[in-house]
Amino acid sequence: MNENAPFFSLKLSYRGDRLCQAVLEGKPMELFDIRDPEGNITGRVRERSLVHMDGDIHGTAHVWIVRQGKEGRYELLLQKRASCKDSYPGCYDISSAGHVQAGG
Repeated sequence: MNENAPFFSLKLSYRGDRLCQAVLEGKPMELFDIRDPEGNITGRVRERSLVHMDGDIHGTAHVWIVRQGKEGRYELLLQKRASCKDSYPGCYDISSAGHVQAGG
């Protein structure tokens, strides 16, 4: 957010006392459930950049494509991340992954 801007628009929607949607300047923000070390949802919800900045535990989903190749060895399909990604741009990664949105 531009801290020099005199005004901004922020819409927060709650279900009970739980934040379920945030929209900043008309753009939906990514919200993640914060989890404990065992993977249980704690009831806290935070925005993506804060979760990554602070290293909070949050849910992700991964799809790994593996096949048995020649001589019985296994092969793993990787993809090269786009150079514009905010984390690990241009690096190889598993074939499909993403975050689990809050409430998901």
